[in-house]
Amino acid sequence: MDKILYFFEKNNIKYKFYEKVEKLGLRKNNTVSSYGIILSLYSIKNKENNFTLGVKRTGRPQYILFSDKELGNILINEASQESFIRVFKEKYLKGTIENKDQDLIKDKILGNILKTLRINSGLKRSEFYERIDKSEIAGRKYEAGTLKIHHEVMFLALYMLNIKLEEYIGMFNHTDYKFKDFSINKILDKYLKNLEKIDLNDYVSADEIAEMYNLKLGTAYRFIKIANSEMQEEEAIVLKGKVYKKKFNEIYKRIREE
Repeated sequence: MDKILYFFEKNNIKYKFYEKVEKLGLRKNNTVSSYGIILSLYSIKNKENNFTLGVKRTGRPQYILFSDKELGNILINEASQESFIRVFKEKYLKGTIENKDQDLIKDKILGNILKTLRINSGLKRSEFYERIDKSEIAGRKYEAGTLKIHHEVMFLALYMLNIKLEEYIGMFNHTDYKFKDFSINKILDKYLKNLEKIDLNDYVSADEIAEMYNLKLGTAYRFIKIANSEMQEEEAIVLKGKVYKKKFNEIYKRIREE
């Protein structure tokens, strides 16, 4: 789901999770099946268009775009995030001029901010990026603006250096753009505000989960995906390849009781 949300943010498409529902499943040809599924529903606003996005949370992935909150008319029904994005572009963003020059400028601004954080940290480039689980080569590309900076990369750098939200916002004052002009900042704003509620040391890897709960690695990943999807809906901090222990335990108990 992270790819679709990033796509929405990049294209200034507003979205908001509002509820989970149980309904009969939909096949690829949009016919109704006999089994029930759970859908996470998001309200979507693209210019004059209002949609509802349903993300299937049980069984195989499915991403369904409805014309309204009544979930009547199906506009898109795809099994992968990549396919959903491709069809959405063709249907609703056709003819939209992508300002690549503007995107490149923004990437360079974020790269300069990350470089400033590294220099101010006093750490060598290799050590700085190792601490946020990135290679030195990736770090050079981030700083040059040739590799897009995911919100998690910037968040971990800010967390490592104990940079507060207000200080981070201030780093945009000397640019031609505002803090809110950058899609990753929508997520960073939430993450930095939620930081006091959660200790990042309580996030563990799939290998650690598999060992702690005596699970196969594939099963651990499946449960982690469910836990992180719910954390995302709750606008809590989600770290790639890791899971919040308390949330995982909640999901593990729930699934065992079902």
